[in-house]
Amino acid sequence: MSVRAWLAAETQDAHQALHRHPHLRRLLDNSLDAAAYRAILQGFQRVFVALERQRAARSCWPQLALSRHCHALARDVGPPASGHAWGLVDFEDASQVLGALYAAHGAQFGASVIAKKLRRSLPTLPHHYFTMGGNTALWSDLTAQLETQGSDTFRQDQLALGARQVFTAIGAVCAEDPEMCQVGT
Repeated sequence: MSVRAWLAAETQDAHQALHRHPHLRRLLDNSLDAAAYRAILQGFQRVFVALERQRAARSCWPQLALSRHCHALARDVGPPASGHAWGLVDFEDASQVLGALYAAHGAQFGASVIAKKLRRSLPTLPHHYFTMGGNTALWSDLTAQLETQGSDTFRQDQLALGARQVFTAIGAVCAEDPEMCQVGT
């Protein structure tokens, strides 16, 4: 089994919890309004900015940076509040950061389904983040790095810990109450 397949199986419960999340699941139903949509985007922005800051601070995986994601989210909801992202994720090593990047970049491959729904339900709002699409070359590089870095059980566990932190952080900032996603909570 590839490390990527192992990582997907190992973190499937945390990933699937986001699909059942009382607030995030609204991305695919008719109950989503503009305020809730904006709150979800701000939640994603908080987590992705925090992850990108930690990646940059550790000087690891520059080819896997989340600058494209952060830029798209800023186009949707404006610039992130200064300093609001610290503390959402906390990585101890580069393997955890790589696992977190797996979760963040992987989200783009399912976003096309959400984008179609958003175009119908909220057509006047910006959808830059959900329409940016997955970068297959970047994903190939990421999965190759997973195979290299996941060569032993300890590193595999670190990859899974990083991915779980991202899934958990997104769920935490996008709580059932849309106001919980707002900056400053």
